[in-house]
Amino acid sequence: MPLTYLSDEWFAAAGDAFADLPERPGATATIQRVITGTPDGDVAYHVTLQEGRIVGVERGTDEAAQATLTLPYKDALRVEHGEDSLNVAFMRGRLKVAGSTGAVLTYLPVTVTPEYEAAQARLGADLDG
Repeated sequence: MPLTYLSDEWFAAAGDAFADLPERPGATATIQRVITGTPDGDVAYHVTLQEGRIVGVERGTDEAAQATLTLPYKDALRVEHGEDSLNVAFMRGRLKVAGSTGAVLTYLPVTVTPEYEAAQARLGADLDG
């Protein structure tokens, strides 16, 4: 069944998709993500990373987040479909970063591991649009 990006179903599927990432000692952070310009306006969610494992992908803000990554909707869709990565979006100036650089440098390397990319590909394959 196709998923709509940033829907309640997508959040549940994202949490499941990334649940089995391998442990990476020291890779712990909470990252706020803001997707701007979606059909429903700006959407905030947070990703909780513990020892390299994503243990939560939840709608809304988290005051404990160490950093915020802001990305326009069309670029976020490219990332979700595996056409770009967060690293590429950052290098192109499309991904805006606020907060702890250390937290971002903890999170971004996890997003380019083969395990993360495989989970992202499975999740992206289920997206409509």
